[in-house]
Amino acid sequence: MRARYRVRSKQNKDPELLWFGEFLAELRRSKDLTQENLAEASGYTRNYISLLEGGERSPTLTALLKLALPLGVRASEMVRHVESRKANP
Repeated sequence: MRARYRVRSKQNKDPELLWFGEFLAELRRSKDLTQENLAEASGYTRNYISLLEGGERSPTLTALLKLALPLGVRASEMVRHVESRKANP
């Protein structure tokens, strides 16, 4: 039996997850990385990277740390970006 996943529209997604995903994609593109490249460098799957960028998943602390390294940023910078967007939507 196949698991069914509820797809949430952008309007129903947590804005923080959307902001994180947008920033992650922006960072990735600025380094000329594909989702596949980032997945390989961080030890995750391309699907997981896609879900993060789409605001479908919330990254763990471990994920933030593993993603930050190949992107050349600190995990705290990614969190700070989301905090900044929340303070100034």
